[in-house]
Amino acid sequence: MPRTARLDAPGILHHVRGRGVERKKIFLNDYDRRDFLGRLEAACEGGAATIYAWSLMPNHFHLAIRTGDSPLSQTMRKLLTGYAVSFNRRNNRSGHLFQNRYKSTVVDEERYFLGLVRYIHLNPVRARMVDSVADLKSYPWTGHRQLMGKGGLSVQDVDTVLGRFGATVGAARRELVRFMEMDEERAERKMFKGGGLIRSAGGIEALQEMAKEKWAHDDRILGSGSFVEFVLKQAEADIPLQTVSLQERYALLEKVVGQICSQADLRLDELTGGGRRKEIVVARQVICYVGVKQIGLSAAAISRYLNISKMSASTGVQKGKERIAEYEICL
Repeated sequence: MPRTARLDAPGILHHVRGRGVERKKIFLNDYDRRDFLGRLEAACEGGAATIYAWSLMPNHFHLAIRTGDSPLSQTMRKLLTGYAVSFNRRNNRSGHLFQNRYKSTVVDEERYFLGLVRYIHLNPVRARMVDSVADLKSYPWTGHRQLMGKGGLSVQDVDTVLGRFGATVGAARRELVRFMEMDEERAERKMFKGGGLIRSAGGIEALQEMAKEKWAHDDRILGSGSFVEFVLKQAEADIPLQTVSLQERYALLEKVVGQICSQADLRLDELTGGGRRKEIVVARQVICYVGVKQIGLSAAAISRYLNISKMSASTGVQKGKERIAEYEICL
């Protein structure tokens, strides 16, 4: 199966955007926008896909969408073909409405989920269609309004987004607004620092370490080198990419750690406590290798999980490859 087909698989977070042909408007009025959103709901309903963020601009749109029971290509074809036919009929026009095929990027949730939501919902503010973040609360053509409790799409997952900001809805919304109002540099730091955000990364030091990582390049994938390599490896092997989500990757890591602890007769606190016994060091190295190369987490994430330095985690990836045969690992 072609690699692109696997990037279309269920369970993957995508940043999807589409633009009008020759940059012409694809939304002429509110009727057009409501028609598009109605078709988006229909295309995603029944578990076909989930929306986390969206914005409609005059000549383009953005979606943060996770594929479900249907491939992304099928969901988007249903949405865009139906909308284009309807738009052309209403406006007595013919020909293509959208410029080429929609563009889609697989997104590394560990790093970019919050930034993607922020970027998409700030589009009208950056374009000066809306004066401020405060005004976005009542602006009907992005998903931010729904995050603030004002209604919206039935297929938009509000709870997952707010859950990254706080334990209660009120606290989460206040933190979300503060995050949206930050300048770009402060927002980037907030994404990685944590504070009220429920995230695995910790501190500006972690952000600085992440910036030093090697990056692989693929226009279809946004993430570190290890994430890009992981996605492409899974795609080439025709393996569904269910483990790309942050929660599932950490669940797999915990499963692997449990297997290694059991086989080496170690406790988790021994792995994370700084001990230097040979069996502890080897176990950490194997965890680093499996975590980065097979699960797709970053070396920085593994270093925080094991409470070791980033350099030790990176070295562990190489040494763990040589020692993995000593363990029976089942993902």
